[in-house]
Amino acid sequence: MYQIFLIAFTVKHFYQILAQPSELAREVIHFCDPSIPNACGLEGKCMRHLTGNRCRCPSGRMGIMCRRPCQDIYKSCGSWKEQNRCQWAKFILPFFEDNCAESCGSCQNNGRSLKIPLPPILEPISWLIGRWETETSVGDRFPVPFEHPYKEVLDISLTDVPMFDRPPVNVSIRAYTNEGSEYNEIGFITGKPFREFTGFQENNKPLTGNDQVAIEMVSNT
Repeated sequence: MYQIFLIAFTVKHFYQILAQPSELAREVIHFCDPSIPNACGLEGKCMRHLTGNRCRCPSGRMGIMCRRPCQDIYKSCGSWKEQNRCQWAKFILPFFEDNCAESCGSCQNNGRSLKIPLPPILEPISWLIGRWETETSVGDRFPVPFEHPYKEVLDISLTDVPMFDRPPVNVSIRAYTNEGSEYNEIGFITGKPFREFTGFQENNKPLTGNDQVAIEMVSNT
C-alpha cells in the first residue's frame, strides 16, 4: 500500500537569514559569520558580501564550512557560464556562484568530486541522509495500525540535481511485519529559506526564525 501526504517541520537553520532594511526588503542568506572562529573550517575564511557572507576556501573545497569538494551542482552550469550569468548576477544574488562554483571560478577543482553532490540549500538536512531503522516489540498505529510488531526502514538519499528548479533528496519508507503485512511510502524532501513562501497559511510571521523543510509523499493509489 502506498500513501500520499505532506509534512512540514522546522530545523535549526545553518544559514543566518536577515531581512535587510530597504524598499525591496531583500533577504540575505549568510553561509558563515566572520565573528565566529573557524566559521569556514581551519583553512577557510569568511568573507563579507552584500549578497550574503561566503567562505573563501582552500584549493579543492567549497561551500559551508568548506566541507564540500569544488564542483558544479546543476547540470546547466556550463550553459549558464556561456550566458555570462556568473558575472551579471553576482551583484544581485549568489545563486550561480553557490551552485556553479567550479564553472564560475569561485573555487578550484583539484581532481576530486562527488558522484552526486549535495546542493548548498540542503546543507541543513545533510545529517538526515542515510538509512534509519527501527523495530517495535508490539503493534503500533504508525505508520498504519499493524496487528503485530513491525520493522521500519527509512532511506534518505541524494539524487541528481535537475537542469533547474529546487533540488530535493529522495525519501523511501518501508514498514513490514514477519506475518507479511507491508506499508510503503516514497517521496522527496526539500528546503526553503525562512521568509520564502511555503504554501501554508501563516499569520503574524516574524522576520527571522528557523528554515522550513517539507516532506512531500507521492502515491499510486
